[in-house]
Amino acid sequence: MKGLPVGETCLVNPTGANKKPRLGEILQVFDKSYEMGFADGSKERISAIKVVPVRTRAKTAALEPMPEREESEAPVYREPVAQPKTQTRFVCDAYRRYVKSHHCVNCEFHGAAQHGNTEADHRGERGVSQKCSDLLVIPLCMFCHAVITAKNVLPVRPKGLSDPAKTPQLMSVVDTHLIVTGAQMKLLTGIVNALAQSDPDAAIKALEGGLRNLDKDTLAEACKMAMKEDE
Repeated sequence: MKGLPVGETCLVNPTGANKKPRLGEILQVFDKSYEMGFADGSKERISAIKVVPVRTRAKTAALEPMPEREESEAPVYREPVAQPKTQTRFVCDAYRRYVKSHHCVNCEFHGAAQHGNTEADHRGERGVSQKCSDLLVIPLCMFCHAVITAKNVLPVRPKGLSDPAKTPQLMSVVDTHLIVTGAQMKLLTGIVNALAQSDPDAAIKALEGGLRNLDKDTLAEACKMAMKEDE
């Protein structure tokens, strides 16, 4: 991402599926990269494509008491960004059934026992809206769905327990973002891997179509990073 100021707190996306994003601060701005400073005192020049700004929020803010509700699959959290005017909702019942077959990713992250089954449910005042793609949905129980809809962050779930807390603590924006994007990546990769085994041509078509939708600068930066990994 370009045009970020010095001092901006950002998330540095990793290279490689098994690496975790790092939180850092912009120390110096270059044409297509930033010098980032990290909590351990290290500094590194990072390509602009890998740097995403984040807003932190207190982890301990409490919600009003909430009634127990059934499980549901929820639209995912995303940082506010400008959306293309031509974007329309993509509906895929088969993909929603695939997502529904998984447990709530937030309950699993905290080691909590899921409260009931995971169900697909896009209803509600702040549901998927007209611009939410079913391909970006992740499995959440109704409780976690209600919290992220109201607060834009996921709740902290009690380890080993199934009943949700009446006044749960909230996770930070950064931690929520990591859980959501990790789940999206895992789910989408699962479909591509299945296609690679059953229909390699369809898998190639899916990957090519996705890369084609990137702007050329973003794709060019990704190609450079891939070349460095192959060295």
